[in-house]
Amino acid sequence: MKSNFINRTTSRIRNYFFSLKSLNYIPIRKTQKSYDIDIGSLDFATIVFENACDLLVDLVSDTTLILKSGNPTSFKAFSDFFYRDGKRTLVDIFVNGYAVIGYLNGRFEILDTCDYYKKTDGKKLEFVHRDTYWQGEIIVFEGEHHRIYQMSHMEKLKPFLQLLNNVLNASNTITKKMGVSIFATPRTISGMNTVQKLLPKEIEKLEKSTEENYGALDTQKIIHFLSDDLRFEIINLAGQNLGLNEKMRIAVLAIADKIKIPANQVSLIDANTSKAFANGSEILEGDFQKYQSFERLLVSTFVELAKMLQIDITYEIYNKPKLGLEQ
Repeated sequence: MKSNFINRTTSRIRNYFFSLKSLNYIPIRKTQKSYDIDIGSLDFATIVFENACDLLVDLVSDTTLILKSGNPTSFKAFSDFFYRDGKRTLVDIFVNGYAVIGYLNGRFEILDTCDYYKKTDGKKLEFVHRDTYWQGEIIVFEGEHHRIYQMSHMEKLKPFLQLLNNVLNASNTITKKMGVSIFATPRTISGMNTVQKLLPKEIEKLEKSTEENYGALDTQKIIHFLSDDLRFEIINLAGQNLGLNEKMRIAVLAIADKIKIPANQVSLIDANTSKAFANGSEILEGDFQKYQSFERLLVSTFVELAKMLQIDITYEIYNKPKLGLEQ
């Protein structure tokens, strides 16, 4: 008897969601210019971007959803999804611009790219489950930023992510090479009509031999005899005023501005600023702004998604700091 009741309830909920307007697509819009940039050899920028996103995403743990009106069973499934996959949903929206959600047997879950494929008729981009026997429903939620700019936060920030990678990779190179680079060019004998040049194979052979053997380790040679007359120039990279700190600061500030987090919450900024953010009022104000940004993000994502599913919700955020008269 109990089993039949559960089956009937699950069936009604499933039919309820299937009766809604199709939600497994996003509209095709005019393609914006994409920054086709190969981000640096070591991907520092993605870590900084993810850390910035985490400052907002982690506040999901401080949030409780409250049902105002709608089906209580549907709300239970939705709130379970929020507490389980809310953080990943927001990260997908920051990175991809949308989140692909599957609904099956009274349960919402995030779908991986291996679970679905995309097809288009030129007007809309539809998401279809790869398993032809799958009986669930796909819901695609497009983030507000993607609807406005036709790009995700990460796609829009690629020029600054490239800059950040260039800066940190340059700094890494300076550290790795102990701040010194040596340039060798063949000398041109006086009276010759053409400039003396090394062939590419000769350069490759000489570079390989020098990299393997040159140095002061006990396995390396101190003196080298070269078959070519070369002119050497030594550049002390560590002594160059490359302005790396300021460039890094600009890139990180651009990321913080786009994601809407206070700059004094980002450790890279705090560690490299001339003024440490040790002032208690500034820290409190930064926390307050962070919670405000998360609240706007919550309203534009999960509150909006709930409305698409005909569930009216509100929320309560714990540990939210108060300023001035609110305290």
